[in-house]
Amino acid sequence: LMTLAEYDAHIAVTAAEDGVYAARLEDGWRVGGGVNGGYVLGVIGNALRAASPERPDPLVVSAYYLGPTVAGDAVSRTTPRRAWRCRRPRPARNPAPRRR
Repeated sequence: LMTLAEYDAHIAVTAAEDGVYAARLEDGWRVGGGVNGGYVLGVIGNALRAASPERPDPLVVSAYYLGPTVAGDAVSRTTPRRAWRCRRPRPARNPAPRRR
């Protein structure tokens, strides 16, 4: 079983230049013909976190892979698109009718 510290080391990124992060995709994460997509998304998420340290972690992240990812040196380029403002949470609404 892998510890959290070991996983953090596997998804580590290093700033190469403004908005560009280098990483090493480990061969041990290979499944079938490519590196595990969840692991790759963890590396990408780490690059996003490093690019925006003043923002909280995203709640939802989605990825679409055009082909298999190979182990080895990798680069993640981040480009901020829009800064969202934090809003006060609203209470959940239940659209279903209430039974009496």
